[in-house]
Amino acid sequence: MDPIDRTTDTASTQDDRCDCNVIHEGTVSAVRARLPDEAALFELADLFKVFSDSTRIRMLAALA
Repeated sequence: MDPIDRTTDTASTQDDRCDCNVIHEGTVSAVRARLPDEAALFELADLFKVFSDSTRIRMLAALA
């Protein structure tokens, strides 16, 4: 079986787009207001990096 050359497959990139132009400004504003600040997001991202190693997850499971 031949591999698919994605560099020439323009149909898939056109099908992956969302053509929805409706924006619910009230909903978007409410969600943005509830998002944590950038510092908290970076701290959370660092926390999840800790779990990226299966050995660390195994140790946490053993401790639990």
